[in-house]
Amino acid sequence: MGLPVQALGLGQMKVLSALGEPLNAVIEIVDNKDIALDDIVISRLSESEMRQLGAEILPNDYVLSFETFAKNNKFYVRVLSTDLIREPMLYIVLRLQWSSNQSYREYSVFMNPKLP
Repeated sequence: MGLPVQALGLGQMKVLSALGEPLNAVIEIVDNKDIALDDIVISRLSESEMRQLGAEILPNDYVLSFETFAKNNKFYVRVLSTDLIREPMLYIVLRLQWSSNQSYREYSVFMNPKLP
């Protein structure tokens, strides 16, 4: 008999901010059964970690913070920056850690101009 597998993942990123504003985005954490929200850690990979994984490195030095939260029995992570986003495209690689497991997800984020 095989062991049960817990496979968390990061879903699509929904960007709630516009170009010229601080980043405010939300990502659903998928397949979160039997895992406590407090056991989940989200982080951004450093350039050296990205090189080790063979991920493309497109430099941007925005400091990002991550806040996990639950809503309607689903888990999410909010991705925030304090700096204004000035480039129309961001490339971010995130690490999702839980228990003794981890997974990665790459995001190419297109920032739309602010509507008048």
